[in-house]
Amino acid sequence: MNSQYPPVLKQISFLLILVIVTGLTTCSHRHEHEQFQALSTIDSDSSRLQATLDFLRQYPESDSLQPAIESALALWNKYGQSDEKCFFTLKQRLMVHSPEIRNYLDSLLINILATDSAGIRQLNHQKKIYQEIYPDPLGIALVVFPYLSTCFQSDSLRNRSLENYADVIIRPDYHQVDTLKQFSDQILSLHDQRLIPLSNRFLIHGIRQNRYLAISDSARNQTYYTLYTALAWNAYRQQRYSYALNLISQASKYGNPDNQNGNIILGAAQAQCGELNAGWARILRGLILNPEAEKKSPEINQIYTEMFRKIRGSHENPVRFLSQYRRSHR
Repeated sequence: MNSQYPPVLKQISFLLILVIVTGLTTCSHRHEHEQFQALSTIDSDSSRLQATLDFLRQYPESDSLQPAIESALALWNKYGQSDEKCFFTLKQRLMVHSPEIRNYLDSLLINILATDSAGIRQLNHQKKIYQEIYPDPLGIALVVFPYLSTCFQSDSLRNRSLENYADVIIRPDYHQVDTLKQFSDQILSLHDQRLIPLSNRFLIHGIRQNRYLAISDSARNQTYYTLYTALAWNAYRQQRYSYALNLISQASKYGNPDNQNGNIILGAAQAQCGELNAGWARILRGLILNPEAEKKSPEINQIYTEMFRKIRGSHENPVRFLSQYRRSHR
């Protein structure tokens, strides 16, 4: 006996399932529309804003997504909450899938980040180039990331936005090591100890991607040296002195510590690891090779001054000593 259902029963079953699914979808859309309409009936601005944010979280693919976003932005504008508005716009840009809403948010972001009409034109030009090269949202992340350091008054919202956009940029198919190093430097320029791990993420990703670059062995080695040296400085800033010493030793496999203040970080790490005299000698060598090092970097000046006090005591003048030492070692 044929165990299969007759064709008529199959068709009926299919139509029944289709009716059920269509009904559920219609009910869901109706409920979603009612929820959105209900937002306008809330008198309190703060309550309406919170309800709007809840709606956006609950219905990220809603047909009412753009008007809901516009409503939230209008409320933040009303009370001058520019940081919250910027953070919200940045976050929404990474979440939405509609090309029309993406373009709307891009326009908002560019007007938030740029300071004048020339800046707006430049950002629009960068956006066009990057989005032709990279998939979304990587393209827009590369455009806005350099501006995230300066568009917030709140350190907390700034740091969260940097983390969110770093997650987009640090991906296996992004190989621009120079840009990764620039983003690491940008983060360090904020002098926020909490961001050092994020700087490290860019550097480590750069090390991983360096092997894939179509460059000469000497250029590849130079890049490894630069990235490992930068990681060594970060480890020193975190007071992970043994790790810093290991990293600058790793860097020395690829380049000469006479470059990029390598001797100074090597000497500083050695001194903190119990090799005081060897570390002092390395620091002095680094300061001879780079006569402006302590003037350009308060960090290097602090390392030198602290080491000077340990070695020479508190009675001599560290500036006069260094000047004389350089003259005698020309």
